[in-house]
Amino acid sequence: MFADAVEAISRRLSSGSLLGWVVTLVAVYVITDSVLATAGAAAGVALVSALDVAEVAYGVDQRWTKAVFGAVVVGASAVWFLASTGETGVARVLPVFGVAAGGWILLDARADFSDGRGATGGDEWDPDAGEAMLAMQHTSLVARTLRDGPKTVPEIAAACDLTESRVREALAIACEDDTVYRVAVDPPTYALDERKVGVSGFLGVAARGTRRLVSRLARPFGR
Repeated sequence: MFADAVEAISRRLSSGSLLGWVVTLVAVYVITDSVLATAGAAAGVALVSALDVAEVAYGVDQRWTKAVFGAVVVGASAVWFLASTGETGVARVLPVFGVAAGGWILLDARADFSDGRGATGGDEWDPDAGEAMLAMQHTSLVARTLRDGPKTVPEIAAACDLTESRVREALAIACEDDTVYRVAVDPPTYALDERKVGVSGFLGVAARGTRRLVSRLARPFGR
């Protein structure tokens, strides 16, 4: 169990993820010019990481961690909105966005409970909206990397600074219309179809990822 916790923490502390969070926090500060808002965003990052560790290492039901996170986002955003009374611009818009985002997360958790998704030991967990967006970005990154020639999964992971599981998710999307295809079985090696290279090919990959993202965002409202 401790080893699982260490693995989950190390996954969150990869160089790519750390850089992404730092850039995000800097952007929050630049946009809001508020230390409080930046501290709130940092607390959100810490909460997400803690919930991830709880799921991986201690088998906590993912539906409950999602519900807790959604409730915290709604509550914190509501407090922020009330505290920003009298202010204008971004300081008033972001809390409203936070309440809406937290509400969506709560609705999504409700849909998971209704459909039986995400229970520990149950059906495979559907990626959330953030995961769907990441998968879309990773798919484009993997496709661009393969322009240099065929690569194995570990080679793609090293070139893209992604985990191998992330690479496999991206390959599953890119292989749907054979934009990327397997050229060897042992070890599994993938190549980019040169006939589909270019604006149209990469737009096709992006379009499939976008459709998945839109479908994922709409799922809670179909219940």
